[in-house]
Amino acid sequence: MERDILTESILSDKTTEEQRLRREKRKEEIEKKRENERKAAEAAARRSKALKKYAAVALVFLVLMIALFGKLVVQIKELNAAKAEALDKLGELQQQIEELEATLETVSSPEYIESQARSQLHMIYPNEVLYVVEDGE
Repeated sequence: MERDILTESILSDKTTEEQRLRREKRKEEIEKKRENERKAAEAAARRSKALKKYAAVALVFLVLMIALFGKLVVQIKELNAAKAEALDKLGELQQQIEELEATLETVSSPEYIESQARSQLHMIYPNEVLYVVEDGE
């Protein structure tokens, strides 16, 4: 009987020891799980912070690109307006060149030279008589 009590006591101690070891092991597992969760949360926070930095950089880059694109669009419009103005001026100058070439052709003709010599310079051919009429006052 004593032996049974002793055996029961030993078994009881053994069971208590096993229970204590299981509790400690469970506590360690819980602590390890909490530590892993904390590390995961820290890693997520770091990723989130890095993502925010990248998003900010991307936003700044996007704003700069939009501004640059807008500036280029304005420059293109200004250049197109200047081109249109230059083409208008070119058309006017080409028309003026055509008019001047026609005038040059006209004034280079012998008939025009003769008419100008007679009217402006009062020139006459030999054997011609020039009559000048003055206003009678």
